[in-house]
Amino acid sequence: MPATQPDGKRFYRPELDALRFFAFFAVFIHHALQALGVTAVIKSQGPLLHSVQQIAAVVEQAGNFGMSLFFVLSAYLITELLLIEVDRTGKVRIKDFYIRRILRIWPLYFFFLAVCVALNFIYPHHFAITGGRVAAFLLLAGNWYLVNHAFAPAEMSVLWSISIEEQFYLVWPGIVRLGRGRRGVAIASAFFFLLSIGTLLYLGKPGILCLPVWFNSFVQFLFFAVGAQIALHTQRRQLNRPAWLRALLILGGVALWLASAGATHIMLQPGGDLLYRGQLLAGYGLAAAGTCLLFLGVLGIRASFVPQWLRYLGKISYGLYVFHMMTLLPSVWVLTAIARGLHFHGALLIATKLAVPLLSLGSTIAVSALSYRFLESPFLRLRKRFTVVASRPV
Repeated sequence: MPATQPDGKRFYRPELDALRFFAFFAVFIHHALQALGVTAVIKSQGPLLHSVQQIAAVVEQAGNFGMSLFFVLSAYLITELLLIEVDRTGKVRIKDFYIRRILRIWPLYFFFLAVCVALNFIYPHHFAITGGRVAAFLLLAGNWYLVNHAFAPAEMSVLWSISIEEQFYLVWPGIVRLGRGRRGVAIASAFFFLLSIGTLLYLGKPGILCLPVWFNSFVQFLFFAVGAQIALHTQRRQLNRPAWLRALLILGGVALWLASAGATHIMLQPGGDLLYRGQLLAGYGLAAAGTCLLFLGVLGIRASFVPQWLRYLGKISYGLYVFHMMTLLPSVWVLTAIARGLHFHGALLIATKLAVPLLSLGSTIAVSALSYRFLESPFLRLRKRFTVVASRPV
């Protein structure tokens, strides 16, 4: 049975759950290497490991693009579902759309935000959450706060991407409805492409740092445009591709991610002149192209090829993303303290640090499974009352 049933009652692509977990895992690797300071530890071991340090640095930066893949996934799925809704009913029920998004996103989002605020009273020196930060994230504008102010605590900062997604959801159903489906998607996604490019050109000037660029909604709309365009051009088409072509697309996507991270370091380098504008455009262009290739390499894989455990990890990926920093940092502290207490050095110290991701990943999966079972699922079942096109079962 195909994953997509255009004439049936349910739209579900299990292969995208696998891709969703890969997106999370890329972000997890980025944050894990960053929190561990692996590149600094390797570099301190001497010049013989310099090449290893360089590779680790590129992999760390490339992991950032897992967030870009999340945005492409969101835009593709939302656009696909809205286009099917237009085909079946002749319109978009915007009120029902907003209710569905609220029931999916808000329970975990605001629960986690409340946890961060509560922990601020217990560990004020670490969290240091100000009223302005809380207000920004409450208003789903946390990314704009990070653009203009100092970093929020790492655990809380992961919510920046949820803010951008919610901003996209705010405008997209209206665009699809006013544009009468495919026409509106084509025009709006083209506008988002131009808006992103214009924003990058404007921001690439002396004094700008790359993290404020990365957190900018208009920059990230580039990846939503990619997802919308994929939905537009693959709807109602056969997606059967030979295995060798899929492997080539996936490897090409990863290679472009690494090329973007290695050649431009778009997340780290300070801005400067015309060359920097070129670096920004090239970096984000390579990242967008790589993300598109990865997506197309996976889209349409037979459902029988996607194991149940991988589908499940994709299903709980929202919780995996939200909770991973909350488990990662304590894992780093605990194992680092053990390594120091036992006076580990050299390769033994590196091995101990590399064990941290295993502890953190296991903890994150456990917490996310509990969150999905007891916090998210009740709202997902309630969401069925407002569903026009049924998608993945709860």
